[in-house]
Amino acid sequence: MKLRFLFACTTCLFSSVSGYCLDLTPRFVTRITGTQSENIPYFVEGDTRFAMELPLGVTASRDEGEAVFHFRDVEGTLAMKPSPFKPDDPFNGPALEAYRKATLKFVPLGATDISIKAEVPNPLTFHGWTSYRFTVAWQVPGRSFLQSVTFLNFSARQQILLIASAPVDQFARMEALVLEMMGAWRTLRPGESITVPPPL
Repeated sequence: MKLRFLFACTTCLFSSVSGYCLDLTPRFVTRITGTQSENIPYFVEGDTRFAMELPLGVTASRDEGEAVFHFRDVEGTLAMKPSPFKPDDPFNGPALEAYRKATLKFVPLGATDISIKAEVPNPLTFHGWTSYRFTVAWQVPGRSFLQSVTFLNFSARQQILLIASAPVDQFARMEALVLEMMGAWRTLRPGESITVPPPL
Protein backbone atom coordinates (compact mmCIF):
# COMPACT_ATOMS: atom_id res chain seq x y z
CA MET A 1 0.00 0.00 0.00
CA LYS A 2 1.51 3.31 -1.06
CA LEU A 3 0.59 6.13 1.26
CA ARG A 4 0.51 9.67 -0.03
CA PHE A 5 0.25 12.83 1.98
CA LEU A 6 -1.00 16.36 1.50
CA PHE A 7 1.72 18.78 0.48
CA ALA A 8 2.60 21.35 3.16
CA CYS A 9 3.53 24.85 2.04
CA THR A 10 7.06 25.88 2.93
CA THR A 11 7.88 28.69 5.31
CA CYS A 12 11.51 29.75 5.45
CA LEU A 13 12.84 32.92 7.01
CA PHE A 14 15.67 34.37 4.97
CA SER A 15 18.44 35.91 7.03
CA SER A 16 21.07 38.45 6.09
CA VAL A 17 23.72 35.92 7.12
CA SER A 18 22.85 33.09 4.74
CA GLY A 19 19.56 33.52 2.92
CA TYR A 20 19.39 29.81 2.10
CA CYS A 21 16.96 27.08 3.02
CA LEU A 22 17.42 23.33 2.81
CA ASP A 23 16.19 22.00 -0.54
CA LEU A 24 14.27 18.82 0.32
CA THR A 25 14.50 17.43 -3.21
CA PRO A 26 17.05 14.62 -2.90
CA ARG A 27 20.09 14.46 -5.14
CA PHE A 28 22.60 11.61 -5.08
CA VAL A 29 26.27 11.02 -4.41
CA THR A 30 27.90 7.80 -5.64
CA ARG A 31 30.02 5.82 -3.22
CA ILE A 32 32.20 3.08 -4.68
CA THR A 33 33.49 0.25 -2.50
CA GLY A 34 35.53 -2.29 -4.43
CA THR A 35 33.35 -3.31 -7.36
CA GLN A 36 30.13 -2.15 -5.67
CA SER A 37 28.53 1.28 -6.00
CA GLU A 38 25.55 2.83 -4.24
CA ASN A 39 23.65 6.11 -4.46
CA ILE A 40 23.40 8.05 -1.21
CA PRO A 41 20.79 10.84 -1.10
CA TYR A 42 21.99 14.31 -0.22
CA PHE A 43 20.33 17.68 0.26
CA VAL A 44 21.57 21.18 -0.51
CA GLU A 45 21.48 24.34 1.61
CA GLY A 46 23.35 27.04 -0.26
CA ASP A 47 26.89 25.72 -0.75
CA THR A 48 26.52 23.04 1.93
CA ARG A 49 25.55 19.45 1.14
CA PHE A 50 24.06 17.08 3.72
CA ALA A 51 24.04 13.32 3.11
CA MET A 52 21.80 10.72 4.72
CA GLU A 53 23.23 7.22 5.06
CA LEU A 54 20.39 4.78 4.42
CA PRO A 55 20.01 1.42 6.17
CA LEU A 56 19.99 -1.70 4.02
CA GLY A 57 16.74 -2.02 2.10
CA VAL A 58 15.82 1.70 2.23
CA THR A 59 15.64 3.77 -0.96
CA ALA A 60 14.87 7.44 -1.66
CA SER A 61 12.85 9.14 -4.39
CA ARG A 62 11.64 12.65 -5.22
CA ASP A 63 8.05 13.88 -5.20
CA GLU A 64 7.14 17.53 -5.81
CA GLY A 65 9.80 19.18 -3.68
CA GLU A 66 9.99 16.54 -0.98
CA ALA A 67 11.88 13.34 -0.29
CA VAL A 68 10.07 10.02 0.08
CA PHE A 69 11.78 6.97 1.56
CA HIS A 70 10.63 3.42 0.89
CA PHE A 71 11.41 0.37 3.02
CA ARG A 72 11.95 -3.14 1.72
CA ASP A 73 11.11 -4.81 5.04
CA VAL A 74 8.40 -2.44 6.31
CA GLU A 75 5.08 -1.66 4.64
CA GLY A 76 5.18 2.09 4.95
CA THR A 77 6.86 5.32 3.89
CA LEU A 78 8.72 8.26 5.34
CA ALA A 79 8.10 11.68 3.78
CA MET A 80 10.42 14.63 4.43
CA LYS A 81 8.76 17.87 3.43
CA PRO A 82 8.54 21.60 4.24
CA SER A 83 6.64 22.59 7.37
CA PRO A 84 3.90 25.24 7.40
CA PHE A 85 5.39 26.54 10.67
CA LYS A 86 8.49 28.58 11.52
CA PRO A 87 11.24 27.67 14.01
CA ASP A 88 10.09 30.45 16.32
CA ASP A 89 6.60 28.90 16.63
CA PRO A 90 7.12 27.30 20.05
CA PHE A 91 6.27 23.71 20.97
CA ASN A 92 4.16 24.88 23.91
CA GLY A 93 1.31 27.19 24.84
CA PRO A 94 -1.30 28.19 22.24
CA ALA A 95 1.03 27.35 19.35
CA LEU A 96 1.05 23.69 20.38
CA GLU A 97 -2.67 23.42 19.64
CA ALA A 98 -2.00 24.72 16.12
CA TYR A 99 0.58 21.95 15.70
CA ARG A 100 -1.99 19.37 16.84
CA LYS A 101 -4.54 20.57 14.30
CA ALA A 102 -1.98 20.56 11.52
CA THR A 103 -0.88 17.03 12.44
CA LEU A 104 -4.35 15.64 11.78
CA LYS A 105 -4.33 17.09 8.26
CA PHE A 106 -1.60 14.66 7.25
CA VAL A 107 -3.78 11.60 7.81
CA PRO A 108 -4.66 10.00 4.44
CA LEU A 109 -8.06 10.76 2.96
CA GLY A 110 -10.60 8.08 3.80
CA ALA A 111 -9.01 7.10 7.12
CA THR A 112 -11.33 6.68 10.12
CA ASP A 113 -11.07 6.46 13.92
CA ILE A 114 -8.37 9.14 13.93
CA SER A 115 -6.81 10.09 17.26
CA ILE A 116 -3.54 11.44 18.64
CA LYS A 117 -2.05 8.72 20.85
CA ALA A 118 1.19 10.32 22.05
CA GLU A 119 3.23 13.52 22.07
CA VAL A 120 6.98 13.55 22.63
CA PRO A 121 9.15 16.67 22.91
CA ASN A 122 12.60 16.47 21.32
CA PRO A 123 12.57 12.89 19.99
CA LEU A 124 15.48 13.82 17.68
CA THR A 125 18.29 15.55 19.53
CA PHE A 126 21.01 14.99 16.94
CA HIS A 127 23.01 17.91 15.52
CA GLY A 128 21.53 20.46 17.94
CA TRP A 129 18.03 20.04 16.49
CA THR A 130 14.86 20.69 18.48
CA SER A 131 11.68 18.87 17.56
CA TYR A 132 8.23 17.71 18.63
CA ARG A 133 6.53 14.47 17.62
CA PHE A 134 2.88 13.45 17.49
CA THR A 135 1.83 9.83 17.01
CA VAL A 136 -1.56 9.41 15.36
CA ALA A 137 -3.67 6.25 15.08
CA TRP A 138 -6.05 5.72 12.16
CA GLN A 139 -7.75 2.94 10.29
CA VAL A 140 -8.66 1.93 6.78
CA PRO A 141 -11.02 -0.99 6.13
CA GLY A 142 -9.55 -4.05 7.79
CA ARG A 143 -6.26 -2.42 8.87
CA SER A 144 -4.90 -0.23 11.67
CA PHE A 145 -2.00 2.19 11.19
CA LEU A 146 0.19 4.47 13.27
CA GLN A 147 1.70 7.65 11.91
CA SER A 148 4.33 9.88 13.45
CA VAL A 149 4.46 13.54 12.52
CA THR A 150 7.68 15.23 13.66
CA PHE A 151 8.14 18.99 13.40
CA LEU A 152 11.91 19.49 13.32
CA ASN A 153 13.69 22.82 13.61
CA PHE A 154 16.47 22.17 11.13
CA SER A 155 17.96 25.63 11.54
CA ALA A 156 17.09 29.07 12.87
CA ARG A 157 15.49 29.77 9.48
CA GLN A 158 13.66 26.57 8.63
CA GLN A 159 11.42 23.91 10.10
CA ILE A 160 10.83 20.63 8.24
CA LEU A 161 8.36 17.76 8.61
CA LEU A 162 9.02 14.04 8.95
CA ILE A 163 5.91 11.91 8.41
CA ALA A 164 6.28 8.16 8.88
CA SER A 165 3.40 5.69 8.57
CA ALA A 166 3.19 1.93 8.92
CA PRO A 167 0.78 -0.79 10.08
CA VAL A 168 0.60 -1.01 13.86
CA ASP A 169 2.63 -4.23 14.02
CA GLN A 170 5.45 -2.72 11.92
CA PHE A 171 5.51 0.80 13.33
CA ALA A 172 8.23 0.21 15.98
CA ARG A 173 10.58 -1.09 13.29
CA MET A 174 9.77 1.91 11.10
CA GLU A 175 10.55 4.35 13.93
CA ALA A 176 13.84 2.60 14.64
CA LEU A 177 14.86 2.98 10.99
CA VAL A 178 13.90 6.66 10.94
CA LEU A 179 15.97 7.25 14.08
CA GLU A 180 18.94 5.51 12.47
CA MET A 181 18.59 7.55 9.29
CA MET A 182 18.37 10.92 11.01
CA GLY A 183 21.26 10.05 13.29
CA ALA A 184 23.39 9.32 10.21
CA TRP A 185 22.74 12.77 8.70
CA ARG A 186 26.11 14.37 7.95
CA THR A 187 27.84 17.10 5.97
CA LEU A 188 29.43 15.82 2.76
CA ARG A 189 33.19 16.12 2.69
CA PRO A 190 34.80 18.22 -0.06
CA GLY A 191 35.75 16.01 -3.00
CA GLU A 192 33.10 13.34 -2.49
CA SER A 193 31.95 12.49 -6.04
CA ILE A 194 28.61 13.77 -7.26
CA THR A 195 26.47 12.05 -9.84
CA VAL A 196 23.49 13.20 -11.84
CA PRO A 197 20.28 12.20 -9.99
CA PRO A 198 18.82 8.97 -11.39
CA PRO A 199 15.67 9.33 -13.52
CA LEU A 200 12.33 9.49 -11.70
